[in-house]
Amino acid sequence: MDRHSTTTQSDLEHMLCDEKVEPKALPLSLLEDITNRFSEEREIGRGGFAVVYKGVLKNGAAIAVKRLSKTYMYEKEFHREVECLIKVNHKNVVRFIGYCVDSQGRAESYNGKFVMADVLQRLLCFEYLPHGTLDKYITDASTGLDWRKRYKIINGVCEGLHYLHQNRILHLDLKPQNILLDGNMLPKIADFGLAKCFDEKQSRAFTTKIWGTMGYLAPESGSREVTYRFDLYSLGVIIIEILTGKRGYEAVEDILQSWSNRLDESQRDIQLEQVRVCSEIGIECIESNPAKRPVSVQHIIARLHETRSVDGSIEDAMTRSSRPQVEADSDDPHRGALKESSEISPVSKLVDEVMSVVASATPSDQLRQISPPRGLGETNTEHLSFTGPSSFLLDRAMPAAGGRARPDELRLGSNMVKHFTLDTLRAATEGFDDDRRVGSGGSFGSVYRGTLRDGREVAIKRAKSWNRDIEMAFNSELIALARANHDNIMCLLGCCVESGERVLVYEFMINGTLHDQLHERSPMAATMLSWPSRLTIALGAARGIEYMHVYASPPIIHRDIKPANILLNHLWTAKIADFGLSTLLDPAQGKPQQWGTVGYIDPEYNQPRHMTDKSDMYSFGVVLLELLSGRRVVQQYPDSMTPKNVVDFAVPHILADDVMRVLDPRLPTPTSHEAEALAYVGYLAADCVEAIGRTRPSMTEVVDALERALAACSTTPASP
Repeated sequence: MDRHSTTTQSDLEHMLCDEKVEPKALPLSLLEDITNRFSEEREIGRGGFAVVYKGVLKNGAAIAVKRLSKTYMYEKEFHREVECLIKVNHKNVVRFIGYCVDSQGRAESYNGKFVMADVLQRLLCFEYLPHGTLDKYITDASTGLDWRKRYKIINGVCEGLHYLHQNRILHLDLKPQNILLDGNMLPKIADFGLAKCFDEKQSRAFTTKIWGTMGYLAPESGSREVTYRFDLYSLGVIIIEILTGKRGYEAVEDILQSWSNRLDESQRDIQLEQVRVCSEIGIECIESNPAKRPVSVQHIIARLHETRSVDGSIEDAMTRSSRPQVEADSDDPHRGALKESSEISPVSKLVDEVMSVVASATPSDQLRQISPPRGLGETNTEHLSFTGPSSFLLDRAMPAAGGRARPDELRLGSNMVKHFTLDTLRAATEGFDDDRRVGSGGSFGSVYRGTLRDGREVAIKRAKSWNRDIEMAFNSELIALARANHDNIMCLLGCCVESGERVLVYEFMINGTLHDQLHERSPMAATMLSWPSRLTIALGAARGIEYMHVYASPPIIHRDIKPANILLNHLWTAKIADFGLSTLLDPAQGKPQQWGTVGYIDPEYNQPRHMTDKSDMYSFGVVLLELLSGRRVVQQYPDSMTPKNVVDFAVPHILADDVMRVLDPRLPTPTSHEAEALAYVGYLAADCVEAIGRTRPSMTEVVDALERALAACSTTPASP
C-alpha cells in the first residue's frame, strides 16, 4: 500500500525543482505531516467531492493536496483524473506531482461491538498555484486585470486545451473554477474528474450522462453526443467572460467600446485588434450549432498567433517555441502536434501500478470516518446500538463532577436531549385537543400544534399506543435526530418519556408538508408556482439526505422519503422529517422487512439483497417527478384503464426529450433557460429511478446537479 512508500520531503523538494521527474506514490503520513494533519487552516479550496489543502515543505516550498471527502464515492472520477494527469505534461496544464491510495484497518465501535473497518483515503498532489482559480479575476473591462494579462490567459487556456485534444483528452468541464493561475498569472487547466479519453481514431462518443456545468455546457449535451467541439463551447463562454465579466452573447462593437478607454495608448490599435479577434472567436465558439464553431483549437490558436505576432512584448510563455505548427485546413485535432513538452512520457507501467492499487483498495465495508464539512454541526461519532425496544438507554442526566443533575434532560448515548414533562405538553396543546391536531405522524400517532410557556410554537408528535413497532420507531427517530444538526433536517427540540407516553417535540413548520402544497391546497401558494422555487425545495431536501448518507457516522437510510416527509418552514426551507423507519447503514445486516410507502418503494426491496442508500435515491427520484409534474405518485390517467405510477407516466416522455409533456400545467410556461434546466432535472430524476440500484447516482451527485440546474434558471443562455 502507499503508506509503505519511502518518498520523503526531500524527494518532494527535488521533484518540484525538476519537472522531468514522473509522478510518484506518496505515503499518507507524509501528506498528513505537510498539511498539519489536514487542518482547516491549510484548506485552500473545496469542490463537489474533494477538499484541497496547502502542503508546506521544510524548505518553504508548497504543493496542493486534493483529498476526496467522500471516499467511497466518485471512484470513476478518481480513476479518470489519475489516468489523464499521469500522462500529461504541459505548461498550461496543472502539473501532477503524485498520488496516495491508502486503506487501513481501524477498530470502530458499532452496535456495541468493536469491528475492523477499512478507512480509505484517496489523494492527488499538484503544484501549488498561489493565485487560485480564474473565477476570482472575472470582472468587466472597467476594473480588474488589464488587457495584457487577460490576453495572456486566453492564449494559455487555448494552448492547454489544444494540448489535451492533441492527446485525445476531452475535458468536459472547462470553466473558470477549473483554471488555476500561477505566480505569473499563467493559466493551467485542472480538474479532470469528468474527462474522457478517445481512442486513436475516435472523434465522437455517446454517453448516458450529461457532463459539465450549466452555463458552460454545450447545447448538444441533450443529444448526449460528445465531440471535441463540446469543449470549444465551454472555451467560448470563458473567453466572453474574460472579455466582459459575464456569460452570454455581446456584440463585438460593444465589447470594443467597453475596452476603448482601458488600453495602453502606445499599443491601442494593436490591442483593439486583439480584443476584436478574441471577441469573434468567443462568439463563434458559443454557436448553438456545433458545425458553425471553429474546426479545432488549432484554428483558434492560428488566429491568435496573427495578433500576438505583432505584439512582441507578450511574456515568454507565449513565444513561438511553445506554439503548435498549424495546418489551417486540417479537421484532425491531432495534426500539428506541439513540438515542445507534447510527447507522452512512457508511464504505462506507472498507470497500471496506480490502477491496481486503487482497485485493490476499494472498500468492502462502507463504515467510514468522514469529517463533516465546515458549516455543519458536530455529529455524535459514538455508534449507538439499535437492536430492539430496549437497545439503548434513556437516563436522567448524571451530574458533572462537583455539579448538580439537571431534571429537564435525558442522556442518549453521549448526547443530551431536553425532556419535557407530560403536563407541559398537555398545557401546550390544551390537553391534546382535536382542534390542535394538524396531521398524522404515520403509524406512530398524531401531530399537534403546541405553544410552550415561553411563546414558542412547536410540533408535538404523540404515540397513539405502545407496542414494539411504536417503540422502535420512537427509538429510531430519537437516535437519528439527536445526532443530526443540519439546516435541511427537522430539528428535534426534545421528548417525553413518562407514564407510558412516547412524545417527540420539534420546531413547527408553518407551511406544512410538500405533499400538502403540491396536492392538497388549491390555489397553491405563490412560492409553489415558480420553477426556481420548486428546484430550491428539491435542492434543500437533497442536501438533507446527503447529510444522512455521507456525513452521519454511521450513515443513515431514511427508508420513507416522500413529499409528506419533507416539511417547509416559514422561509420555505425544505427539511427532511419522520425518521421512524430509518436505519443505520450496516452492510452486514440481512434484508429488512419491507418498509416505506407504495409508489416510493425501491423495486429492489423485493429482491434478496442488502439495504443501501440507493433505496432512498429511488424514492427521491419519485419526489423530483412529482415536483416537475404536479402529479400524485399514483393516479388515474386518461390513456390508462388503471391508475399509473408517476414514474411510468413521466420517464418515457423525459427519455424522448419531451419534458414539456411532463411539466405541471398549473405553472407558467418555463422560459428557455428554465426549460433547459428542467430537462436536465428530468434526466436526473430518470437516473434516480433506474431499476438497478447501483446505476443510480449518489446524493452528492444529485446535489451538484440541482445546484447547476438552479443556477441555470437565473442565467440567460448564450445566443449565437
